[in-house]
Amino acid sequence: MVAKFSCPANKRFLHMTLCSNQSSFEYIVKIIHSVKMTHLLDYCNNKQQTILHMAIVNDLPRMVSLLIAKGCNPMNKDSEGDNAVHYAVRSECCLEALLDAIKNNNVRCDLNDCNNEKQTALHLSTSGASARQLAARGADPRVRDAQGRTPLHLAAYDDNCDVVRALLEFVSPSEIDVVDGCGNTALQIVCGGSVKKNTLEIVKLLLQKKADPMKQDEHNISAWKMAREHSEIRDAMKDYVPAAAYEEDTKSEMDDEFESADEEDYRMGSGSGAVSLPELGAYVEALSAALEARGAWRALAHRLGLAAALDWCARQHAPARTLLLHLKECRNDISSKTLAVILEDMGELEAASIIRRHIE
Repeated sequence: MVAKFSCPANKRFLHMTLCSNQSSFEYIVKIIHSVKMTHLLDYCNNKQQTILHMAIVNDLPRMVSLLIAKGCNPMNKDSEGDNAVHYAVRSECCLEALLDAIKNNNVRCDLNDCNNEKQTALHLSTSGASARQLAARGADPRVRDAQGRTPLHLAAYDDNCDVVRALLEFVSPSEIDVVDGCGNTALQIVCGGSVKKNTLEIVKLLLQKKADPMKQDEHNISAWKMAREHSEIRDAMKDYVPAAAYEEDTKSEMDDEFESADEEDYRMGSGSGAVSLPELGAYVEALSAALEARGAWRALAHRLGLAAALDWCARQHAPARTLLLHLKECRNDISSKTLAVILEDMGELEAASIIRRHIE
């Protein structure tokens, strides 16, 4: 019987038996273990999935415990680089059974092992329970993925208050303001996008952990300035910013990168021939296409101090259009004429001409 398992044509026999006949599956696994041929338990299907991967996908915690106890390796990876712990987090099942079996059987398992996206299982957590379980057993919340993001950055982007709360139990105050690959802290990420269901609560949690609302670098603006249009977020921040910053007139809070332009160009609807961005609908489609064709929307976001919104825009179907609509709704300081001037200064003359055709 064992010899048949070693034939390539029968490598997926256990995969098929797992769901079709669990009593036979359990018996075969025990035989394989008894004859010390446990390498057979790590055979893969055409997606490089072992039977342990499949037991997790099918939410079979008892089989997961059995496979670990009988020698199945939880560190084996599928074609995407995901190991068994990644699977348990993605599937939102069997994580406790898997981690307990690993511990009870003294099996080697690196919880900080990364998949092809350089993400650990903690990066993939979508529930506070899984994030807390992993971190409590040694998963490192400081590990960065291929885009320089920690699990906390991803939870901030996803508006996942449950995971943020769990992670903050394990993130030290000295690590709360680490930046991702775009140079943004978790607080800047939350304040730089649109206000979502959990935005205010996440802001409060981060501030309680000593996140700095005034932190910024040369490529972006502080979370305090990002939130200038949202009074509730501002109110939550007021006890964490210098008095001078809180007292400053919010309408004048912006990084003026175009000091040579007329002051009237920076107020909506001001100046001769200026058209406010609520009129954006007249040219948004043509301008979006021009910006996306050259990838110029990313540079525009940086020039407008919206670098924190880059990842959020990039995940949308039409990133440039998303950015422009965000400007329309949230930036009272930008007029159509101002936007044209900015694009000309960037060398995006074709994009600027699209706007000017509608305002001149």
